Amino acid sequence: MNDQILTAYRELDAEARNYADPDRAVAAARRRRRTRFVAAAVAAPLVAGTLGVGAALWPAAESAPPPVVGAERTISVTEPGVIQPPAKPQPLPTGAVGNAALVYTPCFSGCDALVALTDGRQFVVPPDPDGVFAGSLTLSPDGAWIGYPVAGEYLVRDLTGKRVHRLEGSSPGRRIGAAAWSADSGRLLVFDEPRAGGDGVYTMLDVGTGAVTTPGVPTGSRVVGVLPDGAVLYRPSTQTGRAVTLSTSDGRTFPIDLGNRLTTGESVQAVHLARDGREVYVVVGTPHPDVPTAGGAPTAVVSVALTGKTLARYELGTTSGAADFWEPLGVGVDGFVFGHCVQSGETTRTTLVTVSAAGSRQGLVVPGSATSDAGVPVVRIPG
Repeated sequence: MNDQILTAYRELDAEARNYADPDRAVAAARRRRRTRFVAAAVAAPLVAGTLGVGAALWPAAESAPPPVVGAERTISVTEPGVIQPPAKPQPLPTGAVGNAALVYTPCFSGCDALVALTDGRQFVVPPDPDGVFAGSLTLSPDGAWIGYPVAGEYLVRDLTGKRVHRLEGSSPGRRIGAAAWSADSGRLLVFDEPRAGGDGVYTMLDVGTGAVTTPGVPTGSRVVGVLPDGAVLYRPSTQTGRAVTLSTSDGRTFPIDLGNRLTTGESVQAVHLARDGREVYVVVGTPHPDVPTAGGAPTAVVSVALTGKTLARYELGTTSGAADFWEPLGVGVDGFVFGHCVQSGETTRTTLVTVSAAGSRQGLVVPGSATSDAGVPVVRIPG
């Protein structure tokens, strides 16, 4: 689960008091944000060429729409294409099925979650009777493991074999969810937090052996990632502004000061560990113009070495309102991946965009469901 989702859980506490589950409170807030935008009659175009991630970085619009991917074409989140749910989706079979390319739902709330394998096949992820938000789904970096909630448990399942790990909350009224994977897909850090909202505690699952250990992460910290040596990298949940101090579960600290790399009004919103374990991607942004509690509006991502040296800054295109926003999805195989989520009238779409030193490029497009009240599609990539 990324920083923005955890922020939504904690900052929407007042709204969550009106719901049995804070997941639904987050979904309701997103729908209100969308409704406010539509009421203002601010249209947002959906053509690929308008996704601008910095004029110098964004490739020219394609002359033809991207192809629909399916069972006849390999799926990759970084390659152009449109993914559609199967006409008659089948449940995820037991046993080995193959590596996954992504998990998605065609809408923010009320749609089945689908896991799309790299060979193009798609299956319905077992639904959770509690109706937990699709953002709690996770895939390992190699796409071999999937995690999802079912009836109070959190299942971590091997898609290439038969192994299944079942995790339960430490007491009734709590829930388990994914926080971060190790780059080698061998370990999954999970959080255990109150369902009604509040700070959680962390445990580490070794997916190879099933062993569970407790790393030294202070309660309420925001996890950044798992370092190659197994230590957990985290930051304080209350730290904002232009600087952030990263700490590890074995006592090391890494001060990060973005200095003059931020513009007026920008602050740190999220921090993600790169797969090499030597640098981080810092998502920066400004307060959201329509919903101050929504976690902010990302404006750029800054690559910073753990030594403190700033490596690069990549600008995101401007957005036009509450139904046009950037969602940080995490670290891909060759850069940081955002979802550009847009609603125009009854049409919704999430387009994956990878930013890196090589430039920025559009990847897979996930169209939304026909029911606009359900919100924009939710996408989770490996890692």
